[in-house]
Amino acid sequence: MAARQEQTPSSFFGYNLTSILQAQLILSEEYFRVNRFALSLMAIALCQQNETFGQQFEDILTAHPGTYLYGIDEASMITLACLCLNTQGCSSAAQDAEKFVSKNLKSSLNVYSLGLGSQALIATEKPVYLRQIRNAVCAIKRKLDIDKR
Repeated sequence: MAARQEQTPSSFFGYNLTSILQAQLILSEEYFRVNRFALSLMAIALCQQNETFGQQFEDILTAHPGTYLYGIDEASMITLACLCLNTQGCSSAAQDAEKFVSKNLKSSLNVYSLGLGSQALIATEKPVYLRQIRNAVCAIKRKLDIDKR
């Protein structure tokens, strides 16, 4: 039996996925200007692989603090991306997005937004958000009827 080769983002069945993502950033710069949610996904993916996320893309990601086309979901993703990138430029954008998430994390949201908002607040590692995170998790459980399974 042949040994199974470990697949990584830089060597995934013969493809370097991180290089593909970096090329896609350049090809789709205009798209990312209007979709910072998607740009945040790119930032997190590249950051997790210690790959370069260009300054021009960080500038797009951190532009218009406090304004989030996709509401709490986008603010959550920007918080996660900026915390991962951990740059001076991302610091204030992360704080603004984090405040937006904290202010808008309500039990009336859908489970996906509750979960994403909770993840963003967890990533800040700030104890001040523990109660809010617990409340969001309880709301998710209620909505999914988890305790009754």
